[in-house]
Amino acid sequence: MGWIGNKFTWSNGHEDHTFSKERLDHGVANQRWMGRFLERRVEVLGIQVSDHKVLFQSVGGKVGGFQQRRNFKYEMSWGMEEKCSKIVRDECRKDNIERKPLKKIQNLLTGCRRALSRWYRGSIRAREGAIKEKIERLNLLEADEKPERMGEIKKLREELGFLLEQEDLRWKQRAKKQWLAYGDKNTQFFHACAS
Repeated sequence: MGWIGNKFTWSNGHEDHTFSKERLDHGVANQRWMGRFLERRVEVLGIQVSDHKVLFQSVGGKVGGFQQRRNFKYEMSWGMEEKCSKIVRDECRKDNIERKPLKKIQNLLTGCRRALSRWYRGSIRAREGAIKEKIERLNLLEADEKPERMGEIKKLREELGFLLEQEDLRWKQRAKKQWLAYGDKNTQFFHACAS
């Protein structure tokens, strides 16, 4: 099926003369399948959770859907962000002239919900942009992978791993499915359940 991106899918990660890289992984399909999916592609991603890179296969087309207003839900991945705690503290420090305790708490929760929702929308875009930028940078470095660049590559992988861990937490919470702990994390069914 060919590939897009760096052709090497494996590296031993050594930083000395024993450094080695190979193309070990491939996307495979029969003629019938390729005739059915004309906009197919296999992309070698710079994301590594082992010594092999991820192969991302897409078949083109756009998934239709509709935008639906959701109830506010705190996301577990926010706990990894210092900014989230600061937003809640700032909302708690605001003057609340309400005398009734229950109404005071409702106002506090409403303020937190609004502030966290605004922050979250911006942080999602920023995280997605950071992930994309780090993947692109990693792909550039790995396209000309050499032992002297392995330190920078490992540091970039670590930063990318943290961002992807946040995304993973986000999707795990949204999926609310037991099988997530045991099954595939990137299926159409999984994303349909999580969205």
